[in-house]
Amino acid sequence: MTDFVQPTQGEWYHAAARSAKAGSPMTTRAVQQKIARLATGGMPRVLDLFSGCGGLSLGFKAAGFEIRAAIEFDPEAARSHGRAVANAACGTGTCRRRGW
Repeated sequence: MTDFVQPTQGEWYHAAARSAKAGSPMTTRAVQQKIARLATGGMPRVLDLFSGCGGLSLGFKAAGFEIRAAIEFDPEAARSHGRAVANAACGTGTCRRRGW
């Protein structure tokens, strides 16, 4: 198993720059805001899609990430996620594109 190593500010910037070149809609300003937040001790954020009962969220949380929200289609699994992962909003629904 490989230990997680926190990327440096320069590594975050270069990864974001590569993403922007690849057509990502993230603006330079947004990237700079994210880097500044991380550089001041902010936790990386996660949106858990197809979250199930929360296993992946719990792993990310244990690794120091902030779970901002989760989406799960099954209402029972979403309730379980809500009980397992405190302070994370878990909604039910689909991840379908609407109107595109």
